[in-house]
Order: sequence, then C-alpha cells, then structure tokens
Amino acid sequence: MKTESHIHNDCDSANNKAASDLLRSAAKDVAAHEARTREIILTLKKAAEDDTTLSIVGERKLRKIAVEFDISTNGKETNAIAAELADALLNDLSCTESSACSTLSVVAPPERIQLWRKLDLLPVSSSCEVSTTPKQTADEKQEDWQKSMNASFRLGSAFLLNSMAGNSLATDCLCGPAERTTTKIHLESLQADTVNIALYEHIPTLAASVDATAKSEKFTAMAKEAGATGIQAYGIRSTDEPSTDTSDVILPLATTNGISIALETGAIDVLLADTQKVQPKIAAIADCHATAIVTTNESSHFSNAEFIGAPNESLDVLAEAIVTRAIESFKNRRAIKRVLPAEVITAQVGFTLDTIDKHFGCIEVIASGVINGKIKGIVSLSGGSPADAESAKNLATFVNTLLENNVLVFANGDPAFSMAIQGFCSSKAREKCGDMLQLFLDATMPPVWHFGEGTDVAQPLATFREIAKYAGHKMKDLPFAAVIPEWPHEEGLGATLAFRMSGFDTYHFTPPVLEQAENVQHFLYDGVKDQLGSSMHVVPTPEELATMIITDFNNARSTLCWR
Repeated sequence: MKTESHIHNDCDSANNKAASDLLRSAAKDVAAHEARTREIILTLKKAAEDDTTLSIVGERKLRKIAVEFDISTNGKETNAIAAELADALLNDLSCTESSACSTLSVVAPPERIQLWRKLDLLPVSSSCEVSTTPKQTADEKQEDWQKSMNASFRLGSAFLLNSMAGNSLATDCLCGPAERTTTKIHLESLQADTVNIALYEHIPTLAASVDATAKSEKFTAMAKEAGATGIQAYGIRSTDEPSTDTSDVILPLATTNGISIALETGAIDVLLADTQKVQPKIAAIADCHATAIVTTNESSHFSNAEFIGAPNESLDVLAEAIVTRAIESFKNRRAIKRVLPAEVITAQVGFTLDTIDKHFGCIEVIASGVINGKIKGIVSLSGGSPADAESAKNLATFVNTLLENNVLVFANGDPAFSMAIQGFCSSKAREKCGDMLQLFLDATMPPVWHFGEGTDVAQPLATFREIAKYAGHKMKDLPFAAVIPEWPHEEGLGATLAFRMSGFDTYHFTPPVLEQAENVQHFLYDGVKDQLGSSMHVVPTPEELATMIITDFNNARSTLCWR
C-alpha cells in the first residue's frame, strides 16, 4: 500500500523509528489479546471433550455459528460441534496462509476482503503477523518505514479477525450470548481505603465465613498494617432483588450483568468467582486494574482465575486464604487509581448485535433510521481515557453535543464506564437527544449503548456491518465514525487500526507522538484515504471535535442524497 506522496526521504531515521515503534506496540497489543482468545477457545474445546466441569451454555448460538463456518450440524451432538468449531478457531489463530482463515468470511464484508487482498493487507493470522514483527523492526536504520506501517495496519485486521472475533464467538458458545438488562451498581458503598472483596453468587455459608474472617481482630490488624482501614465484603447477585440468604453486612454491589462497571472503578481487590456466569471478558478488565480473580473450585473455572484451597478444605480455612489474598492484592494495587462516584448507578448493559436485533425485530430498523435521518450517524466510542474529573467532563460535553445533533453512540471500554457513571446509559438520558433521535429511541432505550468492557470492538463492528448491509452501502461511505479519545500507545492500538482497516475515520483528543516523522504522520492522518477510505483526525477541544464529526456526517449524507 503506497501513500499519495513521500514527503522527502523514505530512509529518514525519524520515520523509521516512529514506524517501528508503532509496529511493536500494535504487535504487543494483538499478542496479548490473542493469548486471552486462545485460552477461551481452549476452554471451549475442554468443555466439548468433557475435560472440565464447565458446560456449553450457548448451544443455539453454537449451532448458528457452526453453519457460518461450514461445519455440519445435522444429527451431531452439541459437544462434537463445539470441538470442530474450537479446532477451526484455533487453526485461524496460527494458520500460515491467509486463504485458510475461515473466520475471515464470517466477520469481514466481502468488499473489505477484496480490498485487503488487492492492497496486500490481507492478514494470515494474528500469530503469524505478530511473529514477523521482531525481524521487521530489528534494524531501524535498514527498515523501510512504509513496510512497517503496512504491517501495523495488517495487524489491525488480524486483531479484528482473530483476537476479537474469535474471542467473541467462543465466549458466546461457551457462556451463552449476552442479555441486555438494566442494572443497578451500588458504587456509593465502595471505599477507597478498605480491602474490598466481591463475592460472585457464592453459597451463603462461605460468604458468611469470609465476612466473619474479615472482621476478626487478626485480619483487621493485617489490613491496617497493609495501609487499609478495614476489610469489606460485597455481594454480586443475578438480580437486584434483596438477598435473604446472606448476612446483612455483605453489602450489595451489583448484579452479574453490572460487574464490569464495578470492576472499572479500580476499587475491587479480589473477585471471588466459582461460577461459569463470570464471562471470560471480565478477566481482561480485572487484569487492567490488577484485580485478582480467585476461585475455590479447581475444575469449574476459567484458566486465568487463581485457585485457592484443597479438597475437603473447611470453610474457615478457605475464608482465611481468600482474605489473605485480598490484603496482599490491596498492598500490590496501591498505585491503581480508584474512581468512586458516591451514588447508585443505573445503566443498561449487554448491547450486542443479537440483543439489538432482538429488541428492534430486525437490524433493518436501525438502517432505516439512519437513512431517514432520525439517526444522523453513529459513533463508536472506545479505547482508554483518563479517569480524572476534567476528562470525564470533556467526554460528557463531547457526547452531549453529538446527542443534541441526533448522533447515536455505541460505547465500550473506559468511555463506556464514564458514560455509565454519568447517566448516559440510562433511558432517562433520552432527554439529552435531539428531537429526531428521541423519536427513534423508544422509552426504554438509552442514547448511549453500552457494548461492554475492554477494547472488544467485535460487537460494535458486527453491528455496523449489518446496518451497512441493510442500507445497501459500504461502511466507509456511511455516516459512521470511531472515536478513541486518547491515542493508544499500546493497549487499544489494535482496535484503533481495526477501525481504520474497516474504512472508519478515527477521531481523537490527543495525537500520537511522532517527533519529526512527517511521512509516518502523513500516512496515519490522510495518506491511505484513497486506498482504505479512512483518515485520522485530532482536535483537542470536545465541542470542536463533535462539530467536525457532525459536519463529516452531513457531508456523507449529502453524498448519499440523504436528508
């Protein structure tokens, strides 16, 4: 893929260094997500082979996905289908020929596949693309910066196909598809200076034993020695209904669907989870905030949980081990920022392509809303963002401007957390919208749709893909945009490049650091517009960035002859 022009010298050391740094960062991000994806797929395979007590919950979804992968389901047992799908997904993670990637045709539009192949940007597999990075970046003086940039963009599509799509598909089969629900998160009860233990649907006797241990003189003294004022246990349950089977001192924190928002506060030191309802994606959020996930069930848990206990261990011994681990986690997490809004948060969570389709009856309804102007355009808000009050205020100003101009917002990752705690993910926030968007959203729907945690952009992109299909246009030609407030230097870079490879313009408050690397800067911003149909824009003020997006949406609509 060649840019429009080379601004002077392709061998300029600043360009080579900047391109190599970008490639290394993208490779690290893709490799980290690939490792998580591989664990989930291997867990699906173990469940299929009865090598774990975990069961396959999403049978209907499994059979639907299997058909898309050309896996025969007629007369086959669920486990046999799951084993074949797991093998196909594992092969796609490490295959050595791009034509062998079966995930490609399932998640990428045909137009994009043809374009990537034409531009020599069709990824082989995430494992293969990552493994070639050290060789490409070994000698910056000898490196062609443009080859490094092409490799970085190729990693973007590999991230989407393997690290995100494979993760999402395996999780839906293993745990069942997400459900859209309205949940309350009692963030007002969290304290920044206490050791905080979240108990995920545990048996009452174990919960009571953990609480009693936490309140004992011995462990209170240990907590104070670690710098905490005390220890508090919180309950995570399947519903908002009051619990009658646990101690009153086990404070309610969230429902199982709201745990991601609770973890995003950074205040949970240990999440005790022995149930399959803890979806693997939760581990990614816990990892970001250094929260330890522990389990007392050696066989029925995901591989990234720490096992505590032994066969026939007494509840008291288990409780002491759990509380000890929580105190240790508190000490190790002193540098983790804790964001604690002093209020109960109500938010709708669990938005996916499936739950949206179920609510509206067909994705065509959203496509019609975009065409007729009730929805001026759709912004995907993702990535990382600072947790300080000023950044939250700027994000709110930015989103308010979009909503007032009838722009629908999809959110995940740090911005989704910020949107949830500021009330944008509640149906009450409809009043923030322009008249046309209010007409489109029924009384139960919020204007910001919470797509989940981390940098999982597979679901938003799948939704965009289906809307474009019903609208009869390519994604790059529609009023769609990706907003990543802070330019990602590693975590989130794969997702950013995935949007660019999908034809989305990306918008940011902060720019990448590209000291004197004019060619690389040109490549990132506008150099591949003609080839990929995407550009990058950086505007530091929220109102001006929102206005730019609205103007770009108006221009896209005008080109399509839409009002």
